[in-house]
Amino acid sequence: MKSEDIHEAEGRLEFRRLLQGSVETVWRFLVDDELRGKWLCRGAVEPREGGNIEFKFDPENYGQERPPNLPEDVLCAVFSGVVTTYTPPNILAFTWPGEDGESATQVTITLTAEGVATRLHLVHERLSESKHLVSAAAGWHAHLEQLECHLARQLSPNFWTRHEELEAQYRESINQPGVESTKVSAVNQPERGDKKRESMNQSWKPGRGKLGFLHPLLGSWRAVDPDTPMGKVICIRTYTRTLNGKFIQLTADWDIGNGKKTYQEMALYGVSKDKIPSFWSFTSDGGHSVGQLADVTTMHPEAKGFEAEMPAGLARFGFWPIPSGMVWAAEAKTKKGWQSMIHHECERLN
Repeated sequence: MKSEDIHEAEGRLEFRRLLQGSVETVWRFLVDDELRGKWLCRGAVEPREGGNIEFKFDPENYGQERPPNLPEDVLCAVFSGVVTTYTPPNILAFTWPGEDGESATQVTITLTAEGVATRLHLVHERLSESKHLVSAAAGWHAHLEQLECHLARQLSPNFWTRHEELEAQYRESINQPGVESTKVSAVNQPERGDKKRESMNQSWKPGRGKLGFLHPLLGSWRAVDPDTPMGKVICIRTYTRTLNGKFIQLTADWDIGNGKKTYQEMALYGVSKDKIPSFWSFTSDGGHSVGQLADVTTMHPEAKGFEAEMPAGLARFGFWPIPSGMVWAAEAKTKKGWQSMIHHECERLN
């Protein structure tokens, strides 16, 4: 899913996330009191090195039922740190107070643009004991999931339930007997970098139900077309389960001509009243369309896809696996047959 590493001997955590939205948007979620409260905690940030940064935790911020088994001083903790780097909109670093008289730890968050998305890299250092690694790892993991959901305009999982699950998994991962190396892979996270992922044939497995054929799409995908009449085109598509798993939501962000134009799409995939897998799509230019599952194997023998009646006529799109990821293609029906409009080779991002 994402890439996270625990460097136990060094007392260091690293988290990497690809987030929807511009660097400027994500930066606001780091420094704005109200926006930061939606995923981490509220509190003012003095915009300078040496300034004060407040942390005011309140379980009501998440709009979720609070757990009955945690004391009030844990749920509603209030403390402050010192801003050590303030370079908007790219780097925010600050101290995090230590526990039980221990020295403060250090958190550095770096944001870089990646097409129409933002790459977040969070490093938490100087964590002296494994118990602090467990608590910090589960906390940052769960909080970053809340941030991802807010930026993607998706319903977020219950923070407290998720935190409890992650804490148990990280505790097992960090404290397992015989682990003495400086690096322990985070729970449930495939390694990235130079190591290859599992083969697409292994991961491209349909799920159950009428929407099961869409399950291999879950996650984020990036396509880059460097040579089009409009210039370089980058498209990032993210598929997630939503509404109690009854639907799959697509959010697609297009960057055209190195930022000269942007375009967004949101779509829901579900089962119609006629028991047919269908989609309902809405775009940032005011367009909308509805389509149904169709046979698109003339695009590729393994292709799955949909047809829709568009303002310009009948169109269809399909997707199928390739060793490097997947192909996402769209075609328009003309008097001469189906004509290609889009052919993207997409790389899985998480």
